[in-house]
Amino acid sequence: MVDETFVVEVKRSKEDVEQESTIVGVKVLYGDDQREKMDVQTRAERHSAAFNKLSSSWTSTAISFFEIVPLLSDLGFLYADHALDSKTLVHVRSLAVSVDENEESGVLTERFTLNMRDSQSVSKSLSKTTQIVKTAGVMKRSALASLLSEYEAFIADLLTLAIEIRPEIVVDDEPRISLSDISDFSSLEELKEAQIKQRLDDMLRNSSHKEVLEWIGKKFKVELFGDTQLIADFVEVCQRRHLISHAGSKVNKRYVRICAEADCNSDHMLKLHDSVNIDRTYLRRATARVYQVGYFTLHLLWQKLLSEPKKSDGSIVSCSHDFLENDLTKMARRLTQFSLSRKSKKPDNWMHACLVINEAQSYKFDPSLGAGEKRDLMEKSLRQKDWSECSPMMELVIACLRDDYNGIETKVTNAAKVGENRLTYSDVFTYNIFREARDNSGFMEGVVEAFALADLGKKPDAVALPAPVDTTSSKPKGA
Repeated sequence: MVDETFVVEVKRSKEDVEQESTIVGVKVLYGDDQREKMDVQTRAERHSAAFNKLSSSWTSTAISFFEIVPLLSDLGFLYADHALDSKTLVHVRSLAVSVDENEESGVLTERFTLNMRDSQSVSKSLSKTTQIVKTAGVMKRSALASLLSEYEAFIADLLTLAIEIRPEIVVDDEPRISLSDISDFSSLEELKEAQIKQRLDDMLRNSSHKEVLEWIGKKFKVELFGDTQLIADFVEVCQRRHLISHAGSKVNKRYVRICAEADCNSDHMLKLHDSVNIDRTYLRRATARVYQVGYFTLHLLWQKLLSEPKKSDGSIVSCSHDFLENDLTKMARRLTQFSLSRKSKKPDNWMHACLVINEAQSYKFDPSLGAGEKRDLMEKSLRQKDWSECSPMMELVIACLRDDYNGIETKVTNAAKVGENRLTYSDVFTYNIFREARDNSGFMEGVVEAFALADLGKKPDAVALPAPVDTTSSKPKGA
């Protein structure tokens, strides 16, 4: 493998190669230089890289729960609708003595009158569809349970990393270890690691999700309860999951009491004795709340333990860019505002610019906003920074943000050749800010000139895989 190439490895089930239907795994492989780079990292650099990897992984999990999981859990209802329409309804119609139809508010109601002697036949036909609907409901509830399971695994990984940096956090003043326990280990270091893991496991197992956050805040001296509404919504999600797992999906007094104590929004709460229902809207809202609690906790710990707000900000720029690429504009905006609102150790000039640009993009590409509102909110975001002396790269970015393609060819070539953070060939096809500019002939002519391409035919697909984020770089993905 030479430095100018990389490999995309796709694994499939052997029996499915011809049909190309079942992908087991996809991996992007780079050269040995990546492994060598990891070998020479300092302890702090390894920890920073671990925080970055966990941040990126947690964001990928959230995106799947926003987009893929709701779709999969809806399939059962789609199949039930199909089965009812193609089989059951035909059978019922064939036996009906009479049919009455009524349409109200866009909803068509059909009422079939049948002979009593056909009741058993119809019940049998309907039972399969009923079972499918019931199973689809179970899948919806399971999706919420899976979301919290992913969060618990994430928090365990995060705390393992944090305690590796600050092991004294979980060491008692007077630890009691039996001689038999000591004899099971070959070294004191091995014993120490086992004791730390055991105490962490005990704390996570015996504490509620909110109590774990309180423990983190107290032990690491970070403020995790600044957004009271976010925490209240998070508590409601956790308690709804508890109903699914331990109360037969029926609302009990425990749920009502804990949610009331957490000052949860009564409009989002279930009523006593209700059955737990998880629809697509709720699952997306729950995903947003659970993700934010985990993500903000990670970055507060990262900034506290390693005193590296710049690297944390770089990761936030990259993750907000991932949300922009998936048209999850509100989530991108919540991440950028998390960094932009920080009162101490504010983002440096370049990171501040990247965060502002991504926030502005979150308005530009928000499908829920009208054209005028998009423009006004985008310009309001841009006013957070003085752009009078910005780099050629930022001049190009702002021009594309405002759809100002006058002299764009020159801006592209300048961005590629002048300044510390220059436009690269990969940037053109992987940065969300250029998604519309790639359809502009002047922009693409500038790309051809800047990178000495023979013709536009060499343009790769806009979904080309970007290189992995380097946490030591001053230019994060999406900058």
